[in-house]
Amino acid sequence: MSAAAGAGDAQYRKMTQTPIPRLVATLAVPTIISMLVTAVYNMADTFFVAQLGTSAAGAVGIVFSLMAVIQAIGFMLGMGAGNLVSRYLGAKEQRQADCAASTAFFTALAFGLGITVLGTLFLDPLMRVLGATPTILPYARDYARYILFGAPVMCASFVLNNILRGEGKAMLAMVGIGLGGVLNIGLDPLFIYTFRLGIAGAAIATLLSQCVSFAILLACFLRRKSAVRLHIGRYVSYIENVGLLTPVGYYSTEGSYVIRQEWVVTCDPMNQTFYAEGGRLYHRADGTPADICYDTEWWYEEQSG
Repeated sequence: MSAAAGAGDAQYRKMTQTPIPRLVATLAVPTIISMLVTAVYNMADTFFVAQLGTSAAGAVGIVFSLMAVIQAIGFMLGMGAGNLVSRYLGAKEQRQADCAASTAFFTALAFGLGITVLGTLFLDPLMRVLGATPTILPYARDYARYILFGAPVMCASFVLNNILRGEGKAMLAMVGIGLGGVLNIGLDPLFIYTFRLGIAGAAIATLLSQCVSFAILLACFLRRKSAVRLHIGRYVSYIENVGLLTPVGYYSTEGSYVIRQEWVVTCDPMNQTFYAEGGRLYHRADGTPADICYDTEWWYEEQSG
């Protein structure tokens, strides 16, 4: 047995056999820290930029609306992929898990690139729609330009983060996001005050920090720390089923942004259930495969049985 296969079996046993209270703690605590660090990006920029004046601080608030949209797209695809990956791994359907992860990852990059292109082309009208006044607009423009450049990286990072959490490796996800947040706190005063870049310096610090987080998270997949593999071929073969990612991802994102923030934390224990029950969720009583998204007859049979 190869080392990778042995590690995969060990992770499978951990996710399916560890007592629930202990497993919930190991998954939820790193997730809470990751969510707090995500908030630090916004808080750090606001704190340091506020020293530049009220117009600069207002510009950061304007662009936060744009960042929320970018994060929501990443969360939607990431949570949908995380849940699908955990189910597929629980059912030991490795190829399907790879396809779901690859589809979410490359779709996030495509969405992010679209936001970058369209946002850059229509930057001033976009800032006005978000509420920028004539005095705030120059600051908002300088800040948003670099945030838009980072949209593909930001979307993809949230996808990678949620996939790692979905397969039970919340600690790796926390490290990737956490180091980026700490770096952002250190780079903000350096670029804003030392290099005298003003509000653009805060945006550049955020962009660089997000790139570092993305590189760390991507390295987990490239160096086989993750149970799934990202491959463009798997994305092409699965692209017609991209809709499978959005139902769970959409409602999870709605819960985390609109209704209750703690829904994000509960997603990891929920993923453990998907992982442990993967075989049962994906097969009928007679052992034949079932498509949980489209096979409604099977679903009602399960509920009534």
